[in-house]
Amino acid sequence: MHVKHHNPHGLSAKIISTLFVLFSCITPSRAAENPLNQQTQWHLMLKSAIAGDSGAQLQVGKSYLFGNGVSKDEDAGVEWLTKSATKGNIHAQELLGEHYLLDDYNPDYLLARDWIYNAIERGSAYAKADLGYMYEYGLGVEINTQLAFALYQAAAEKGAINGQLRLARMLVAKKEYQQAAKLLQVLAGAGYTSAQNGLGVLYLNGWGIKENVHEANELFKLAAEQGMAAAQTNLAESYYFGRGITTDTKEAYRLYQLGAEGGDPHAQQILGWMYSSGRGVKTDLQLAFKWYAMAAAQNDLKAQASIGEAYFYGHGVPVNPELALKWLKKAGVKGQPDAQEFLGVAYRDGYASIKTNKIIAYAWFDLAFRKGQQSAARSRADLAHSMTMAEQDTAYQLASQWKAGMDLADIYSE
Repeated sequence: MHVKHHNPHGLSAKIISTLFVLFSCITPSRAAENPLNQQTQWHLMLKSAIAGDSGAQLQVGKSYLFGNGVSKDEDAGVEWLTKSATKGNIHAQELLGEHYLLDDYNPDYLLARDWIYNAIERGSAYAKADLGYMYEYGLGVEINTQLAFALYQAAAEKGAINGQLRLARMLVAKKEYQQAAKLLQVLAGAGYTSAQNGLGVLYLNGWGIKENVHEANELFKLAAEQGMAAAQTNLAESYYFGRGITTDTKEAYRLYQLGAEGGDPHAQQILGWMYSSGRGVKTDLQLAFKWYAMAAAQNDLKAQASIGEAYFYGHGVPVNPELALKWLKKAGVKGQPDAQEFLGVAYRDGYASIKTNKIIAYAWFDLAFRKGQQSAARSRADLAHSMTMAEQDTAYQLASQWKAGMDLADIYSE
C-alpha cells in the first residue's frame, strides 16, 4: 500500500493561515534598577499585602504568577490574587478568570466563569472579552459564536485590547476583511505583535487592503524579531518560497526552528517534513516524528496524517497498523486529504482491522480528490473498473453525505 507524498505546506505559497495570539504584552524598555532598591520595594509591597492592602496583594500575586522579580510560583500567585479579588479588586478578578481559563495544564472553567462574571459586574471590558472566548470555543459553556462576536465587539468598543484582537480574528474568519484591516492597522501601529502578523497576512493576500508583499514581510519581520512564533513561521514561508524576498532555505529553516520552538504547530509540521524528506537538513526520521508529534498534539491535521504514515511505514517508529489507523482516521474524518487517500487505500486493499470495502474506499478517494488530491482521482478511476455503476453511485452518494467529523464507515449501511 503506497500513497504519494504531497505539498507539505498543505496550502499555496501565497495563502497561509492567519494566526493571532489572544493578546500581546508590550513591555517598554527601562533603565536597570538598583537591585537593593528592588529588594526594598518588594519587602515594602509584601508587608502591605500581608497587612491586607488589595492593590499590594494584586502586585505580589502578579509577581509570583509571572515570575517578575521573584521566582515563579503559580500557587502563591493565585493565592495572593484570590485575596485581592475577594476584596473586590477588578484587576485581580480579571487575572484569576484568565488564569483559570487559559491554564495549559489544569484549566478550571467554572472558577474562570465565576471570576470573569465578578469582573464584568464591576464593569470590566477585558473580562467581557474572556467570556466571549469561552462562548467561541465552548469552554464550560455551550458554543455560541454570535454571542462571542457580540461580546468581543462590546469589549473592543470599551478599549479592551484582548477584545479588539479577538474581534479582528473573527472578522477575518467571517471574511469581513476591510473592517479587520482597519482594526489591525491601529493595533499594529500600537506595537501588538499579533496585529502586526495578522495585518501582514491581509497585505500578503490582498484581503481588505491592497496587496503588498513587501509590506507583509516587513510586518512579519517586525513581529518575528519580538519573538512571535506565528510571524517567524510566516516570514520563514517567504524565505522558503522566495515570496517578495530572495529564496534562502537556510534562513527559512532558522525561522521555522524558532517558530517551532515557540510552539507554532505549522512550523513544527514543516520541520517534521524537512527532516523526513531531507529538504535543507540531513534526514532524521526520529526527529521528524518528534516534530510531527508536537504539531499533531496541537491538532495540526497534516501532522496527524504524517504520524499515521510514520506508523504505517515504520519511519522513525516501529510499524504499528492500529496506531497508523488511529491517526489517519483522526485526520481523515476532519477532512485532511492525505489521510483520506490513505483510508481509501486501506479499505480498497484491507488493512489491520479494516476489511475490504470498495464503496467506502471509493468514497474516501472521492473526498480526497475534492480537496485537490490528484493521485486520489487516479486511484478512484482504477477502482471504478471493478465496480458496477450502481456501486459507484452509492459510493458517490456516501461521499456527498460526509461532513467534517464523520467516519464513512459509521454512516454506510450495506
